[in-house]
Amino acid sequence: VQTLADGNRIVHKSTSRMYRDAEGRTRMENTITPPAFWTPQSKDLSIISISDPLAGVHYTLNSAEKTATRIAIPKPPAAAATAGKDVKIERRVMVGQAVGAMPPSGAGPAVMVFERREGAPIQISAAEKEDLGKQAIEGVQCEGTRETAVIPAGQVGIEREIRTVTERWYSPELGFDILRKSSDPRSGETTYRVTNIVRADQPRSLFEVPSDYKLEETPAGTVNEEVVIKRKSTKE
Repeated sequence: VQTLADGNRIVHKSTSRMYRDAEGRTRMENTITPPAFWTPQSKDLSIISISDPLAGVHYTLNSAEKTATRIAIPKPPAAAATAGKDVKIERRVMVGQAVGAMPPSGAGPAVMVFERREGAPIQISAAEKEDLGKQAIEGVQCEGTRETAVIPAGQVGIEREIRTVTERWYSPELGFDILRKSSDPRSGETTYRVTNIVRADQPRSLFEVPSDYKLEETPAGTVNEEVVIKRKSTKE
């Protein structure tokens, strides 16, 4: 929910179904209602993602065209290779910065050249964390915390400080948030809530590509994310 300066509000809502089996496979079904100019006839978008960390693959299913896109995902270091060693794993996302100008009209296909650089982080003051105790949400025992972070004036061009508040209700038993609320004056209020929790074994077919789908491989070089594994020295 985003409140505009004139009091008008922009409200977006999306609903997902998440499945997880005992071996760590996950399936996410997202239904999104985008603005009308995004899709023909304002139809909702249905996106299905399947992640199989055991096989090291991720699938995206297109139910309308019955196609599946497969991409390899990096596996974590083997336990035997890192046992007794101090290993630091970092995930870096590179930010593209345009270099040069667009070619003149009629000069052929436009080609943009990107320089790889790491974006400068926003300096945020020490966050205040408050313990909210425990309570049952959706029949699950949760632990609550409220965290307030402050972006000082002068950062990212702001004239006055910005305060963001995030309230989390985490289930240690299930290993994820059951309820999360965030408030940021730049983007408004966001509420995430897990409902209709079913604790039962899920069919294996949910985590497999249907037999009548056409399988496509993601071209190499389309993933702009890299995993860097660093081994700490004994001096650190």
